[in-house]
Amino acid sequence: MLSSLVSLSLNHNQIQVLHQAAFQGLVSLVRLSIYGNKIIVIDTLVFQGIGNNMTRINLGGNQLHLFNSKSFINLTFLKVLLNLIIRFERLF
Repeated sequence: MLSSLVSLSLNHNQIQVLHQAAFQGLVSLVRLSIYGNKIIVIDTLVFQGIGNNMTRINLGGNQLHLFNSKSFINLTFLKVLLNLIIRFERLF
C-alpha cells in the first residue's frame, strides 16, 4: 500500500513538472529523491495531501531556477537538497 511508503526515488526519469498534489496519499513518506530530471516547475501545492513526516527532498541535477517557498509550507522538518537555485521566493 502506498500510504506506508517511506522512501521514493524518481531519479533520472525525464520529469519536467511537479504538478499539484503529485504525492497525495503518501502520508508516511520521509525521503524523496527526484535527482537528475529536467524539472523546471514545481507547483505551489505539489505536496498537498502528504503527511508532515518528510525530512529530505533531493532536487539536485535539475533545471529548476525558481520556486515558491509555499510549496514546502507544511513540511516543518524538511531539508531540501538543491542545485542551481537562483531565487527562492518567500510568499508567507
